[in-house]
Amino acid sequence: MKALVIGAGHNGLIASYYLRKLGLDVTVLEASHRIGGMTESAVEAKAVISRASYVLGIMPESLRREFEIPIIESEIFQTIEYDGELIPFYREPRRRREVLGKYFPKFSEFEDKLFKMKEIMSWFTFTSSPPSREKILEVAERAYQKWLRTPQLIF
Repeated sequence: MKALVIGAGHNGLIASYYLRKLGLDVTVLEASHRIGGMTESAVEAKAVISRASYVLGIMPESLRREFEIPIIESEIFQTIEYDGELIPFYREPRRRREVLGKYFPKFSEFEDKLFKMKEIMSWFTFTSSPPSREKILEVAERAYQKWLRTPQLIF
């Protein structure tokens, strides 16, 4: 059996790996001159910024372990350019919210929502089959009940 994977970014490469592991003959097509997708660095305002940190930040720990991807942790895990100024994202939540709150007053509220969405999505990603309607409703109810007990986390 054959499989065709469009795109040799991190998702395409991981999908190709698992398809090959299942015994399929896999062909990967990539439009770019290089593979890896967002696992590159870019120069922004005289700073070298790793886009790979974003990719690894959302990658499940189980995949990082399986592929033995080394993680170098530092106090600042990402930097963005805003209005010509480099703004660091600190690993420590209080410091990150303090710095980013100066530029984006609702950042803390946004980050709370982002982490809630990431938690919900983690229940449905990297599964061998799509979730049933019942499973989705169960997860939604569980999340709602959890956040009902923590009012400051409600959307």
